[in-house]
Amino acid sequence: MTNSLKMTRHLAGLSQYEVGRRSGISQPLVSNLERGHLRPSQELRLRLADALGVPADVLFPKDGDED
Repeated sequence: MTNSLKMTRHLAGLSQYEVGRRSGISQPLVSNLERGHLRPSQELRLRLADALGVPADVLFPKDGDED
């Protein structure tokens, strides 16, 4: 399974801190999400997607949609 949040963040040239600032969450929370330690709520998925300018399903594919 790939980490779409981390990959998209890197492609956007943003730090975890910047993504957190744009989405209104802390950098440690972004880190935990990228490492798969937490599953984000639908609201958080939408906020992160908005911060990165992509659809939420790009960052967090439904179960079984990733390799």
